[in-house]
Parts: sequence; C-alpha cells; structure tokens
Amino acid sequence: MKILFALFATLVFVVAGNAVDINGKWIAQVPDPRGSIYERIFTFQVSGENWRGDPTVIGTLKGRHNILYAISEGIIIADTISFVVSYPTLWGPVRIKYKGKISGDEIKFTVKQEKHHVVRFNHLGGYPQEFVAKSVPESFFELPPRNPKRPLIPARPKSPTSPTSPII
Repeated sequence: MKILFALFATLVFVVAGNAVDINGKWIAQVPDPRGSIYERIFTFQVSGENWRGDPTVIGTLKGRHNILYAISEGIIIADTISFVVSYPTLWGPVRIKYKGKISGDEIKFTVKQEKHHVVRFNHLGGYPQEFVAKSVPESFFELPPRNPKRPLIPARPKSPTSPTSPII
C-alpha cells in the first residue's frame, strides 16, 4: 500500500511539474469570412484548480474595435486549453467556445459558436474556425521612449490674419 501511495504521489508531482505555462499575452491573426484579417489579443492567467485538480484560466480577449471580452469557464487539461467568451446582443447572449492545443509558444485554436437563433449575425458562419496564436513578451506592447527634445503637440503656425501681423 505504501508503494502504491508513493507511485501516486510521484505521478501527481510529475504531472503538476509539467503543467503548461500560458500566463501572459498571445496574439493571433484571424481571417474573417469576408477575407479581412484582424488581430485578437488573448491575456491568460492561470488562477487555481478545479475540483479535479486541473488548472483553471481567467483572462481577457481583445477583439475587433478594441473591445475587451472576459474569458470564462477556462480550464487546462494536459496540453489542451478550453474557454468560453460570451457577449450580449439584441437577440440574446452569444457564447463562443475556444479549444486549443498548446505546443511551446503557440496555441492552435478551433473556435465554434454555440447555436444561436439568429444565424445571419453569426460571424463564424456556424462552422469551426481555426487559427494559431503566438506568445509575445510584455515588451511587445510598450511604446518606444519619447524624444524629450520634441514637443508632444507641434507648435501652431501663425495665421496671416493674427493680431501680430500687419493688416494690409
């Protein structure tokens, strides 16, 4: 019995030690049905464990028009991440399920919208969409340092009818 417990404890530590680290920002170039490509920025944070001991994930998704959506129901099992993004519409809430396979600094996502009674507004067209997100360092989002000799707002040129110019 002690040997069985020791093997189980070792297995638990090995699995916990091999947990995938997805904390941070991830960027994906996603094509839409019309052929345009837009950027999605995922921010992930492993927040704890569920009742089975699998890591849970919280975070945000920055989609089109710089709108932030909350990530819910996030979970990591082995090298697979899954979560849901929901948002309200005039026709009721829309839930989009993301499932991805993590390998190194990439996540290959498959995205599927749950059934919605207004199909014509389904930007995924009812079909799964696939794309790859890549991990990026936090410094990727930092602005370059500003040149202190250059003013933030350029000086406004004087108009020819300003009070300091002679009226002819």
